Amino acid sequence: MSEASPLISICIPTYNQTDLLRKTFESIAIQSFKNFEVVVTDDSDETGVKELAGEYADKFKLVYYHNKSSLGSPANWNLGLNLASGKYIKMMHHDDWFASADSLAVFADAAVKEPDAVLFFCESQVLNHADNSTSYNKPAKNLIAQLQRDPAVLFNHNFIGAPSAVMFRNDGQRFDEHLKYLVDVEFYIRLLRKTLRFVYISKPLIVNTSNNPDQVTASSMNRETQLGEYSYLYNVVYRGKLPSLSLSRFFIYLFKHYRLHSLSEIAGFGFSPPKPEWYFRLLLLFAKKYS
Repeated sequence: MSEASPLISICIPTYNQTDLLRKTFESIAIQSFKNFEVVVTDDSDETGVKELAGEYADKFKLVYYHNKSSLGSPANWNLGLNLASGKYIKMMHHDDWFASADSLAVFADAAVKEPDAVLFFCESQVLNHADNSTSYNKPAKNLIAQLQRDPAVLFNHNFIGAPSAVMFRNDGQRFDEHLKYLVDVEFYIRLLRKTLRFVYISKPLIVNTSNNPDQVTASSMNRETQLGEYSYLYNVVYRGKLPSLSLSRFFIYLFKHYRLHSLSEIAGFGFSPPKPEWYFRLLLLFAKKYS
């Protein structure tokens, strides 16, 4: 990064949808803080995103890159990180937007005040696409305290929220491309295990949409993804340690809910079964007994 590099790179991975992306761009254009660039990595098989990006090229510094073949998420996210020149990365999904004109300024101010922090996250307003209702993702103080002790508290409770709610230092960290549903959780845990220096901003700086049928989350609620990714994440985070009582109960529920017959099925999904396997076989027996 040169001296002329912006403080913040707003990375927006896109795929075809332009209706909400226009809202994202509009929210960026009115930001009071101006020392940023926008990096759009386009996985589309249509030209809509490119044309829309062209409309905003004179409103803020915009780097646009179209993939010759679709990378999918999170590889397309990582491409944006590779192209970013800012000191900090502000992820924004193409169906989320800044809640106010000062949102980015609040993130930037937090970075200046806490230069040792590696992760910044905010309260977010959640707009339900299905019924147009609104709620707020606002983690309780006890959860923030738990996060300060052990980032693994996020394993099956991602109270940080979607990537659009975070900003992080641009220090070479990349998203794990083995994952798509739990990719943000794994990234948060890995980042915070290096240092527990984070900043929580208790203001709704982001509007995050939910229950959109085109979102990765919607396409990930199946037994292959859920059983496979939670097994993978357990192995990455705990490395063969016996799970706590609460996590044991979680896996019993998971096995029961998705009617897992054998741990070998998880291998068939392209993931290693959770370890130690002897213990998880016992959990599977409990799940079958009480199903």
